[in-house]
Amino acid sequence: MNKKILTVSTMATTLVFGGISATTANAATWHKGTPKFLRGIWAEFYKKMPSIHQKGVYRLKVTKKNVYCILDKNSNPITNVSWKKNGKKYVVKGKTLGRSGSIKVIKHGSKIEVSDPIQSFMMAKYK
Repeated sequence: MNKKILTVSTMATTLVFGGISATTANAATWHKGTPKFLRGIWAEFYKKMPSIHQKGVYRLKVTKKNVYCILDKNSNPITNVSWKKNGKKYVVKGKTLGRSGSIKVIKHGSKIEVSDPIQSFMMAKYK
């Protein structure tokens, strides 16, 4: 009899504490499109971009469904875009030139910090 009571109480304890720890998992979900605050044209004027060593303007044009990274006159659209909020960061992922990738965006008041695996840019609203 004592063995049954011990087994039942152990199972009940496991279920109670197991249920609590299961609810603390990351509940962030992926949303289609782009976050509303990010839509528009963002720009950073740079004196020398690290990867190409030239002056210019780096722009990020964000629409409801796509993100365009514009470096001077070249544009690489990011399609099939989705996003999620991860703490203070927004992760935006999609496909460009047949490859999957993502950027991280952090809001700093009226500016945003955009980072990819290679570099990071502090951008302000352009238009």
